Amino acid sequence: MNRLLAHFSDLHLGFRAFPARDRGWNLRERDVAAVFQRAMDDVVRLNPRLLLLTGDLFHRPDPPATAFLTLTRGLRTLQSRVPGLTILAIAGERDTPLAPGDPGPVAVLDVMPGVHAASGAPRAVRLDDGRIHALLVPFAGVRGGALPELRPDPEAELNLLLIRARNVPSPTPLELDPTEWDYVAVGGDHLAWNRGDHIRCPGSLERVGWDPWSEATEEKGFLTWDLDHRRAEFVPVSTRALVDLASVRVSPGRPSDGTRRLRHLVEGIPGGVNGKLVRIRLRGDIPLPEDGVEGAFLEGLRRKAAHLEVEWGPDLGDVPPSGPVPGGELLLPTDAGGPHAVKPGIHLVVLPDGTPDRGLPDGLRRILEDQATANSPGGAQAKFMRLLLHGGSPQTLLDQGARCLEDLGRVDTDAPGGGGGGAGVPRAPLANPAGSVEGDDPLLRELRTQREDLVEAEGEVEARTLEWARDRQEAESRLQAYRDQALELRRRLRELESEDAVCPTCDKVLGESRPALLETLRDEWEMVVQDGKWWKRRREQLEDRPEDLRALEAEALRLRVRLTESEARGVGDRGGAPGTKRPLEVDADSGEANGHQVDRLHRVLMQVASRGLRRWSEGRLLGVSLLADGQVGVVDRGGSRSPFVGEMAGVSLCLQLALARVAVDQLALVPRVLVLRGLDSRGGDPLLPLVQGLSGQVPHILILVPGDAALPGDGRVAGIFLLRTGPESAASPLLTPIRRACPPLGTRAETSGPAAH
Repeated sequence: MNRLLAHFSDLHLGFRAFPARDRGWNLRERDVAAVFQRAMDDVVRLNPRLLLLTGDLFHRPDPPATAFLTLTRGLRTLQSRVPGLTILAIAGERDTPLAPGDPGPVAVLDVMPGVHAASGAPRAVRLDDGRIHALLVPFAGVRGGALPELRPDPEAELNLLLIRARNVPSPTPLELDPTEWDYVAVGGDHLAWNRGDHIRCPGSLERVGWDPWSEATEEKGFLTWDLDHRRAEFVPVSTRALVDLASVRVSPGRPSDGTRRLRHLVEGIPGGVNGKLVRIRLRGDIPLPEDGVEGAFLEGLRRKAAHLEVEWGPDLGDVPPSGPVPGGELLLPTDAGGPHAVKPGIHLVVLPDGTPDRGLPDGLRRILEDQATANSPGGAQAKFMRLLLHGGSPQTLLDQGARCLEDLGRVDTDAPGGGGGGAGVPRAPLANPAGSVEGDDPLLRELRTQREDLVEAEGEVEARTLEWARDRQEAESRLQAYRDQALELRRRLRELESEDAVCPTCDKVLGESRPALLETLRDEWEMVVQDGKWWKRRREQLEDRPEDLRALEAEALRLRVRLTESEARGVGDRGGAPGTKRPLEVDADSGEANGHQVDRLHRVLMQVASRGLRRWSEGRLLGVSLLADGQVGVVDRGGSRSPFVGEMAGVSLCLQLALARVAVDQLALVPRVLVLRGLDSRGGDPLLPLVQGLSGQVPHILILVPGDAALPGDGRVAGIFLLRTGPESAASPLLTPIRRACPPLGTRAETSGPAAH
């Protein structure tokens, strides 16, 4: 019996992102399919006895026909080329429909000869007259909470366990004795890991998230396991090249400066940007990228790259929560015998078919509102909490949200020990009084010196940033080169494993010279692996800005703050009134808000919302903008501005997220509960990373999704509730809780493999 198995996980066939297309396909969908086909060719050369597929074979529970054809054709071709191959598969989160009784797409594979699949309840499979025993535990079996007794068959020669689980630092709830199993095949994480020798997760086969650059240093592939020698090997596969440029400082109204800096980075990319996934980040207070970098230069990059992702505005980041957020429990009415205490985290509320986007029953709205405003039943804070909870049109969210934030900033600055609300508000420029002579004015001399110091400091920051970016780019290019070299050496080694191997140049059988050539190539491969590991560590070290660069940036910021304070003091000394009215305050006589502050809040909110809208629309839209008539509109990829038509839900959702982010980051105002609506059957993907970053600060986030939603597969969702329908539930709505989380298996350990492992 062949004692080699191949282990794949998280194929995500049918995954689509970015607007680029290739021969009628979404470009990223074609990338995922191509990687799968290349991996199947590798499996043919390995000639295993078993192929294990541990979930998320498809990106959603109703995959497109192209995804289904890719998988079924690939498996049938593989079986025809590897006689005796048996395929074992389990369904993951994204393969599992929320509707009870729907088996999902993985169940269809069970009718294929030589394929055993589990999509609902766990099942045991016995092969080779009972010598092989495999227990298949799909996500549905884990989600229900009633796990089977995970025990191997003592009479079998080979015991395998296929299961969906996460690899996080917490005790395992599974009654699992690793020594009892010959191999535990785990799915559920997109990064490869192992626990011990034989409990392993290969990670996803491609970088399938909306942010593939976050996995730039991670190599993708699958695992093989030699059961005789209890040895795993990571088999890498080539994927589309990524370029993640360092951030570029830009200034509004000076696009030529930003273009010069960006061109310097782009010219340092080996091989250019052709056919690559490229991300650039512009740091500066600009409404749109063209205000900081020349549009013609960006368009040139966009034509060459497979996809160009441009980020600008405040750098809020997608920071995952560091741990449970304090804030108590949220009480939700359920049909399980009274209110259900919901712990902090992200929870899905599944809407029944036909429920409108804002179709929460009034009773549930009142329950949530009472808990959201429990600590502030009246005033500006309660008004803001209700706005976050109930949402509204884009115009309402932008106008009322900015006014609420302005009011809350004014209240905060008036409070004892306050003053944080006005941080970052631009002050009036220093006017040069008629007839004044700089040489006779000590303040003007001081300002000139401070401006010179600031220019010098910012120049040092720019020079060090470019140096860091070049080092980072070199490390990334070297790492990719070693990965490519390792793949080529691996291919040549596999060709030489056969005794009938021929010389690649003369096509003659190598014969007695084959062992020596094999030994030489193995030594070369080992050297490439070691060098690749070094460059991977080097690339990871350069991911964050170096300490000396951060120190230079802090010094430049200190000089800018000192200059701003001196300018404000100059305005007050010349008859201005910064000391009599704080930037966030409202004029007590007129009741009108400070126009500059509201305008700035509008701009910041649109910048933050634009980032979310690019993800929500998967790159079809660039952002949110004010039209000539003052109404909220959207900006498409061509730069034209137009009123939103079918995008209202997405614009409102992204503005709602922006309001919450600005309130938390700028005012330290933390909403207790946030209800997000406007998500489609993607189930929060690709916006979930933005929501996750907010979940590190907002205790309870409820995401409303339709019944055909695809569940995220990486453990970011803490729970699921089904909303009950019917007239009787309008006043007293009830929710049905469903256990959601995959069980954790343990702490992350070192992985093995070439270059990146």
